[in-house]
Amino acid sequence: MRALALGLVQWHTAHPDWTPDARPGTPEYWPREVGCVAVRGDSVTAFIDPLAPAGRDEWEALDGLVADRERVVVTTASWHGRDGELFAQRYNARLLRHDEPWPDVVTPLPVREALETMVWIAAHRTLVPGDVLVGDDAGGLRVCDQSWLQSTPVAAVQARLREVIPRPVEKVLVSHWAPVTSGADAALEAALTPGS
Repeated sequence: MRALALGLVQWHTAHPDWTPDARPGTPEYWPREVGCVAVRGDSVTAFIDPLAPAGRDEWEALDGLVADRERVVVTTASWHGRDGELFAQRYNARLLRHDEPWPDVVTPLPVREALETMVWIAAHRTLVPGDVLVGDDAGGLRVCDQSWLQSTPVAAVQARLREVIPRPVEKVLVSHWAPVTSGADAALEAALTPGS
């Protein structure tokens, strides 16, 4: 578990549906460890695409984020339900749907072209995408593979992301591959450039 700022943490844990022999470029290809995020606001703690952490210490760190706060669980995509129910039970948290009001600590950024709702954490100038943006294995970002987008062209997704993402961005906490916690605005600009 990594504290990125006061009240903002990301942890990585093994995804139970990971496919070890998936081929690059296919929808099943992604690293075994995926990222999950929690953010504590003034009155609400939000868990974003959570999976159960691996150890007791990590659970205790998360327990510390919820004291005296309302709790919500947010998913970026319908297939990112992950351990949302477990978190809802453990923390008496509300599972938020995309069509209901969200607490101020998180802002939904719908990307219909990718069937996803990214999360903006304004207090930390942090973007939490589900699958539409991933790490590029070189410290930067890229739009996900075309196979993840079905028939929507990557260029159309890049254009939509340019419209919806507030700038500047300080951190992009991706689910797949490494997050970008410095130089995020430049990394995002490179990922959203047509032809990249």
